[in-house]
Amino acid sequence: MKWSYQGVSYDTEKSTKLGSYVSDLPRNDLQYCECDLYITKNGEYFLAGEGGANTIFAHGGDRHWSAGKGICPLYDQDSIWSWANRCMEKSDFLSHFGDNIPAWY
Repeated sequence: MKWSYQGVSYDTEKSTKLGSYVSDLPRNDLQYCECDLYITKNGEYFLAGEGGANTIFAHGGDRHWSAGKGICPLYDQDSIWSWANRCMEKSDFLSHFGDNIPAWY
C-alpha cells in the first residue's frame, strides 16, 4: 500500500513492520480494525490497515461513512507509544524502542 502526504511517502513494501493488531470484533462491526505499525527509512511512523465505519480507516463524509483501507501517519512519540502499549507484544516494543521507553509503559 502506498500513500503520500505533505511531501512524505509511505509505502508498506519499502518500510519495516514493527507490530500488528487485529480486533476481536466481527469483520462487519463498525469498530472492527486490523492494522500494522511501520517505520519508513526516514524514521516516519505510520499505521496501514483497514477498518469499519467508526475507525481511522473509514471513508466517506457527512452522514455516510463506510469501512475502508488506508494509511495513517503518526507524528509524535506519544501517539506511537500509545498505540504500541495497546497493540504490540511487549517484547516487540522493547526490541524496537529499547532505552527510549516512557515511564508509563
